[in-house]
Amino acid sequence: MKRESEAVLAGDLILSAASIALARIGNTTVISILTQVIEDLVRGEFLQLGSKENENERFAHYLEKTFKKTASLIANSCKAFPEMNAMIMRRFSLPGDVDRARQYVLQSDGVQQTTYLAQRYCHEAVREISKLRPSPERDALIQLSEIVLTRDK
Repeated sequence: MKRESEAVLAGDLILSAASIALARIGNTTVISILTQVIEDLVRGEFLQLGSKENENERFAHYLEKTFKKTASLIANSCKAFPEMNAMIMRRFSLPGDVDRARQYVLQSDGVQQTTYLAQRYCHEAVREISKLRPSPERDALIQLSEIVLTRDK
């Protein structure tokens, strides 16, 4: 019970720090959009706590949870940065769009964060796969997770 209380307080602290950071932005459009992201993330956490019996309901539940926790962050973050959103909406059709978007990505820590998450999930997958009895299939799954981390494209 004490651990749960600590987790709740840690979440409250993170939420309050995010709110303070949002307030400092001063752009009401960005604040409104990112506030929606925070709400979706919290609702996604609640959805993650639940599960459905029926396979179709489970999949629909999974999609909703994934939207609330991930897609909302990406979609609304693009809205918060109008120039990037405009490039996405026009499908990078103007000269320089791709280079400009690439620079935005390189200036952020998105690539590093994505690499870190991929490594974490692949290591977790290998740990779980390693529990299976030795077989060529198990070895292929482990090799596949290593390929995912080392591929160039």
